[in-house]
Amino acid sequence: MIGELYGELLFSLRTWAEEHVGALFLLFLALLLVQTLRLWWAKSAAAFRVGRHRRLGADGERRARALLKKEGYRVCEVQKGGTYVLMIDGKETAIHLRSDYLVEKCGRRFVAEVKSGALSVKVTSRATRRQLLEYLLAFDVDGVLLVDMHACQIREVTFPDFKSQ
Repeated sequence: MIGELYGELLFSLRTWAEEHVGALFLLFLALLLVQTLRLWWAKSAAAFRVGRHRRLGADGERRARALLKKEGYRVCEVQKGGTYVLMIDGKETAIHLRSDYLVEKCGRRFVAEVKSGALSVKVTSRATRRQLLEYLLAFDVDGVLLVDMHACQIREVTFPDFKSQ
């Protein structure tokens, strides 16, 4: 009894599929097209966000350079690379960084990090704070500057007794 019902069901499904093969094929193509467009849209949107972020960053760095000069800093180097070494299980591992600017004022040298976003300029942000600490390790400087292009101000960030520890 169950075998007969199962056989009739399979026969009905096969017959229906044979009668509607064209419609099923079109449905498959439509689903494939939708999925392809969805993936294309996601990649395009991500590329747009990355491009926008880069443009905003480049504009912020250009405006930051003018602000630094206006405030009496001399820009010594742009996009200067630096390195510090970590020991991991007794093996040296070099960490490479790139600063936005190395600047000088009143005989003191600073790494200047430019931030354009409202949230990224907060020193309470873990990523920003760690980045500034890494700059102290990687560059032979007297301090670090956080150039806040959201508020158009330069902030000297110090870590008391950090270098002496």
